Amino acid sequence: MEDVKISKEKTQEIQNLYQRKYAIQDLCVVLASKNELVEEGNLFYERLLNDNLSCAQALEAFWDEIKAKYNITVKQGEELFLDFDTGEITLQKADCGA
Repeated sequence: MEDVKISKEKTQEIQNLYQRKYAIQDLCVVLASKNELVEEGNLFYERLLNDNLSCAQALEAFWDEIKAKYNITVKQGEELFLDFDTGEITLQKADCGA
């Protein structure tokens, strides 16, 4: 794979999406563990699910764009990784245990 580096602005945008996605997931877990607001039809919970889906779709679109632009094929057991400090994208073994 050739060296791939994206702009600081794009790196920050993607980092913000990941932070938002993980925050939403954490909030859903906390609410579910307390059986608070986690029921179909609850507007707050529905908004969390929609926001989570929106983040996931934006991240998927980003990675699809990177793979197409740089002609990257990701094989089974591999994943692309973005270093938020440098903006470098590398192909790594997938972290199956986490």
